[in-house]
Amino acid sequence: FLEPMAPEKRIVFIQVRNTSDQPAFSLQAQIKEKQQQRGYRVTDDPEQANYWLQANVRKVTQDDGQYGEYALNKGFQGALTGGYIGSAFGSGDGKIGAVVAGALIGMAVEAGTSDVYYTAITDVLVSVRAREGEVLETKENQRVSMGANGSKRISSSGTTDMRQYTTRIVASANKVNLKYEEAAFTLRNGLINSISGIF
Repeated sequence: FLEPMAPEKRIVFIQVRNTSDQPAFSLQAQIKEKQQQRGYRVTDDPEQANYWLQANVRKVTQDDGQYGEYALNKGFQGALTGGYIGSAFGSGDGKIGAVVAGALIGMAVEAGTSDVYYTAITDVLVSVRAREGEVLETKENQRVSMGANGSKRISSSGTTDMRQYTTRIVASANKVNLKYEEAAFTLRNGLINSISGIF
């Protein structure tokens, strides 16, 4: 769970990207609107915000019904799998469990039809400003590819005033002869509700 803040401190900076190959898969405006409906003030200045909500729609694809589970198990930056936002926020390693944003919109298999799946993979980073006077230490290790056969490990450390939590949300739509346009509407709504529901 995110730590509660007084109403006047509920200020959130929202940044939602789409690096999938579906250019019309935009979520930011609707997520901003939902946060405002919940009593949060949305700002474009991250320095003024006590919460940062950052998300990236990584992939929107038709699949065989197995890809969503694979992506969920792979997780975002090694996040634990099988957890839920409500029970895993604030775990000791700063990672939270992956979440399935289900969008099951009907199943029936008949002769001459095909069972079609679409899946959307979204990574989410939530940052929460630390209490006044609290300093948080950071450590980061990265392995960077160097050409075809080499790699280099880069380590850094420092301090920050933001706690960070990560998760991956997998939305799945399934229906006989499902068309992309119908699936996209359902997937977008599922992701908007799941991402907004973190707050």
